[in-house]
Amino acid sequence: TFHARYKLFRFPIDLIYHNDQIYVKHIRRLNYIGSDHFPVLCSIQTIFQNKSEKNETLSQDEKEDVEELISNGKNE
Repeated sequence: TFHARYKLFRFPIDLIYHNDQIYVKHIRRLNYIGSDHFPVLCSIQTIFQNKSEKNETLSQDEKEDVEELISNGKNE
């Protein structure tokens, strides 16, 4: 985001964390929405080294952990 009120401070203050399998295709600042920062839109793309990485599945324990995290998030 960018500070919207002071032109002198209009520089990026947020980061996009990624690794070598994620490519930032597009990033742009959106129009002012009344906040003290401008919204930022980012389009990302995953880059798989081989097709088997796309089809990775979770173990039963991992699936249960994911379901628990989702349930906890909905309850908050």
